[in-house]
Amino acid sequence: MVKRGIFCLALILLLTLAYVFTGCTPQSAKPGATGKIKIVTTIPPLADMISIVGGERVEVISIVPPGASPHLFEPSFEQLKSAANSAALMKIGLKLDDWADKIARASSDNMKIFTLSDNVPLDEKNNPHIWLSLKRAIIIVENISSHLSELDPANKSYYAENAAKYIEEIKAKDEEFSEGFNKKHDKKFVQFHEAWSYFAEDYQLQIVATIEPSPGKEPMPKYLAEVEKIIMDNNIKAVFSEPQLNDRVVNFLAEELNIKVQILDPIGGSEELTEYLSLMQYNYEKILNSFN
Repeated sequence: MVKRGIFCLALILLLTLAYVFTGCTPQSAKPGATGKIKIVTTIPPLADMISIVGGERVEVISIVPPGASPHLFEPSFEQLKSAANSAALMKIGLKLDDWADKIARASSDNMKIFTLSDNVPLDEKNNPHIWLSLKRAIIIVENISSHLSELDPANKSYYAENAAKYIEEIKAKDEEFSEGFNKKHDKKFVQFHEAWSYFAEDYQLQIVATIEPSPGKEPMPKYLAEVEKIIMDNNIKAVFSEPQLNDRVVNFLAEELNIKVQILDPIGGSEELTEYLSLMQYNYEKILNSFN
């Protein structure tokens, strides 16, 4: 926490200097040099959603790159500069990416901050991984449409139409996933970190254990022994790692128990998984195929 606090103070100073030397000035929701409204967001899935709803009228910058975790992320100065002069920041909130508020405030006094988790049903832990639920993604898309309309009222119907079309695609994908999982009887799996509870809820899957409850912090040996027993008792044939977090513990468990390691990707952003629905399809197939 101290390290992040020092980082944020340095960030404010660096961005202030950037304005001095580059001549940048704060910007409202007016179109920029490209003729588009510039939106900064935190993770690739949100960037794709905003791009689809905003269409040709928005330019979207995603701060967290492929392979990085928003739980542990600290942006570089170049990434911070890319956020300058944006009309708005759109984030998940729920302590996942609230660090981005400081970027917004340091970048411009006029930058609006929109929290896309508003009105989204949450579990008792206020788990922030809401985009991994297609049902909740529909509400996120509706929020994006509403916020873009607030920034650009003249094109409200354009954003609403794009959102409505996209929501139909999301609903179709949700139906496909439901049909696929309904064909399985044993629907137990072990997640790497607590990202998949909403996904599991949507399709009546059972998460029997979590390998790394605190992202970036390896669990104690006693806890790992308990996870091993759960895996054996439930005849789990595969465990999942994630590209954003260290896989040492997952590989250790797989070797100890002679089971497979598969990769789930909650963030995406790579060339193959740039699109949100492609990312969800990838994860669906990985989980589905892990079941007996």
